[in-house]
Amino acid sequence: MAQKTITKTDVSKRAIVVTRELQDVLRSSGKLAVVRGDRTAEPIQVWFRNLESTIQLHYYSSERRGAGRTPEPRCWHQSFGTFAKVGRVLVLEEAEGRLELEIR
Repeated sequence: MAQKTITKTDVSKRAIVVTRELQDVLRSSGKLAVVRGDRTAEPIQVWFRNLESTIQLHYYSSERRGAGRTPEPRCWHQSFGTFAKVGRVLVLEEAEGRLELEIR
């Protein structure tokens, strides 16, 4: 299980900056096994507890042009704008053979 407190950057970019701990959960589930270029070949299927349904999570590396910094991994889903507020906590875990995501 991995947790991440949602930041102003996450909200302003409308995408969650993926921490090493979140990456570890994704990797251990086998969901990052196939990466093409800077994004996963297919969206990652995740059970989103807030919506009580499965969503397609998009994982990619931001380009950060002109910033002089290396790309950082991010994940996105259109519903994040509804639930992702500064200070809330995103929880990602593998449970019963599937990835589960919750924003508390």
